[in-house]
Amino acid sequence: MLCRYFTTTGIKVEQAFEDADTLIVNTAIKEASSHDSVEIVGEDIDLLVLLAGLAPDKNNIFFRKPAKGNTPENLYSPHSFKHKSVLEHILFIHAFSGCDTTSSFYNIGKSKFINTLIILTQSSVELFKQEKVDPEVLTCAGEQFLIALYGGDKHEKSINILRFHRFAKSMTANKVNHLSLLPPTKSAVRQHIFRTYLQVQTWLGFFKDPQGWGWR
Repeated sequence: MLCRYFTTTGIKVEQAFEDADTLIVNTAIKEASSHDSVEIVGEDIDLLVLLAGLAPDKNNIFFRKPAKGNTPENLYSPHSFKHKSVLEHILFIHAFSGCDTTSSFYNIGKSKFINTLIILTQSSVELFKQEKVDPEVLTCAGEQFLIALYGGDKHEKSINILRFHRFAKSMTANKVNHLSLLPPTKSAVRQHIFRTYLQVQTWLGFFKDPQGWGWR
């Protein structure tokens, strides 16, 4: 009803059936080709992440976050991300570290994911942007990223082994043990990697069967 009312008053309306953020950003990208500048106005920083991931080279699309309380209004662009590797893989970072459709890791913030990405080679992370990928190769790449995230040795081959070593170390330490601080199991990691890949592909416009990527 509201859509029809806006339409009759001359306001152009786009209705999202699933992910509104993606529709908002893609609409801005489309409109940018026929306007000097386009602004996305919203409070959700996810809009800026998607803008940076889907239109990293656009110079005339901006994200405006309104003032709230003592926080002033801010205007961002895809170029607000200064580190090139972060901009190139912002969709992976956002999905892998936890977003609306993927789980987050206990007590690990997005900044640690960013720092891990910066020090690692990005060739493995690049797999998450490829439309066609071997699930086993993808799993291996994602597992190696997590091993680095949890401070494992670069020669460590299995997240399960790292999990065991961390557990054994915590048992000998004179402090309260928090099992939630341990790395996840290999099977849990695999499902998380698949769901991350599915979400990144969906953002990029490559739609895949969810049952084949972590949602069976």
